[in-house]
Amino acid sequence: MDLAIIGGGLAGLVAAFELAGAGRRVALYEAQAQAGGQVRTRHQNGYLIEEGAEGFVAADVAVPALCKELGLADQIIPQLERRSLLLRGGSLSDLSTRDGAALLGIPVPDESRPGGLSSLKAGMGALPHALLNTLKGKVEIFSDCPVTRIDRANGQWRLTTSGGATREAPNVLLAVPPRAAAALIAPIDPEAAALLETLVLTSNLCVSLGYPRTAVSHPLAATGFVVAPGNEGSEGLRACGFSSSKFANRAPRGTVLLRAFFRPEPDELHVSDEGWVDRSVRVLGAVLGLSGTPAEALVSRWPEAIPQYGPGHQGLVGELLGRLERLGSLHLAGAAYVPGGVPGAVRSGRDVARSVARPLPV
Repeated sequence: MDLAIIGGGLAGLVAAFELAGAGRRVALYEAQAQAGGQVRTRHQNGYLIEEGAEGFVAADVAVPALCKELGLADQIIPQLERRSLLLRGGSLSDLSTRDGAALLGIPVPDESRPGGLSSLKAGMGALPHALLNTLKGKVEIFSDCPVTRIDRANGQWRLTTSGGATREAPNVLLAVPPRAAAALIAPIDPEAAALLETLVLTSNLCVSLGYPRTAVSHPLAATGFVVAPGNEGSEGLRACGFSSSKFANRAPRGTVLLRAFFRPEPDELHVSDEGWVDRSVRVLGAVLGLSGTPAEALVSRWPEAIPQYGPGHQGLVGELLGRLERLGSLHLAGAAYVPGGVPGAVRSGRDVARSVARPLPV
């Protein structure tokens, strides 16, 4: 084995794809039963529900280039609506995407750029699915197999999994979130682990609701709305996406699909799905004129999943990568380190893989 990749999110899968194409022997370890990280699509009773990322900046070239390599180029679909709204004082008004991003305090793609956002016809989950299919027989993939420790042994990196199995590799790519990477690096370089711990991350919780179109009085002629700071009665709601208005074929004919976004406190992550659905229905009902109960509901939790690219982020990542470079043959990849959402994750995986492959130590 030439390289071990810890983490089967988009960055890890892209790195494996790139290295396999270069003829390298790669093993990929994913802690969850399902790879793909925050790119996950659920097809449920005719609804296409994105549990994580819903698309990518259409003007960006990274994702379309990857889709072309994977045979998905004809599956790219455009954003339908471009108008965004602001909720303040119980009423909705027009809002630019740039201002919406500033209000949310998270890196939201600028949909005012030509083409807005794009997605995939079968949902963004088609991207990791295609990567996994392409990697079959070319890369060793271990799902539901957390790596609990890495250390140096005989001039190589030794990986220990939760089952106690060990494996050695000359190179390791950590394509996992910062907190998981910190836990693995701490015994080797406590200062690098401390830098990872200082990266600012927030949690995201999304409630997807399907309704008959007749049960929603608002026209939904927009991408969705962002909640103004201090807006009374929002109960922690940060934004709502009108998924079935934004992209085609997200809901059965005669129905609509909404996504309510919250930034929960740690203790709120444990509130039941029913509690979150009730809260979403209550808050959205007052804004959009909902009647009756949702025909479909799905709660998606992403603890400490949203990186905050503040003024010091770039310098912090640079210092972190410098420390890892001194360790040698230990690398990081993921959207937490390279801004840009889905395109950032793709670029990160590709860039690390290419640098590792030129030349790969033996």
